[in-house]
Amino acid sequence: MHRRVADSLRRTHRLDLRELEPKLFAEEKRRFGSNTDAKLECLAKRCGVPVDWGRRPFQTLNMLNELRDRLVHAKPELYSGEYEHPVEVEARQMELGHLQQAVEPPLVERAFEDVARIAAQLHEAALRAADEELRLRLEPVALTGSLQRQVTSTTVV
Repeated sequence: MHRRVADSLRRTHRLDLRELEPKLFAEEKRRFGSNTDAKLECLAKRCGVPVDWGRRPFQTLNMLNELRDRLVHAKPELYSGEYEHPVEVEARQMELGHLQQAVEPPLVERAFEDVARIAAQLHEAALRAADEELRLRLEPVALTGSLQRQVTSTTVV
């Protein structure tokens, strides 16, 4: 999920940055390296979109970056502890680990919503900042199709 969201956001920012600031895009790797936050801040500043990392939707990007780092640089999580319970009572389940908590459905839905919101803000601002020729080359809607996902459910009767 994180890779699809990050790739979608990256494609959107690259298209807009390539079109809005060709010289900056040409030196992107040297100037920003792999610092997505700096790229996003640069693009947002160029488009006049305020970035507040302490509030949604940008706060969610911090959560996604932390999740990405935990996955890429994974270390085993140790679960330990003891508790007593009567034999006739089923033992309680272990608490969810950090990675499991991070991919719970409400957080995944929040990530999709917030990334789509950021992309829409940047896209709308890029359209406003662009000249007529550039507006014709930009997609009419941000992330069209990039954040589609299938949701299934099963009902047992």
